[in-house]
Amino acid sequence: MPVRCHVIVYGKYPAVTGMATATDICDASPVVTFVDVTNAGDCPQEYTITRTWTATDACGNSSTCIQVLSIEDNAPPTITCPTNTTVQCVNQIPPVNRP
Repeated sequence: MPVRCHVIVYGKYPAVTGMATATDICDASPVVTFVDVTNAGDCPQEYTITRTWTATDACGNSSTCIQVLSIEDNAPPTITCPTNTTVQCVNQIPPVNRP
C-alpha cells in the first residue's frame, strides 16, 4: 500500500492504512494487535513498514498476516521563479539574493 509523503505522520496508524479484522468460531471477540518493522528507503522521506498483525482468541490460539506499507516521496518540489525584468544598463540589474 503506497502512502504519499504528506501523510507520513499519519501513515503509520491503522485508521489511515487499514485495520486487520478477525473472527473465531468459539470467541466472539479475538484480540487483534500489530508489530511494525521499519526499513529505510532511498531517501530520508522514504521507508517501508512491514506490519505483522496477530489475532488471538481466548484460548491463546493465534493467526498472523503481514501488511507492507510503502512510504514514497514521488512528489517533486514546487518552484516559483521571479518575474522577468528588462533593464537599460547592466548596472541596473538588481543583486541576486542567494538563500
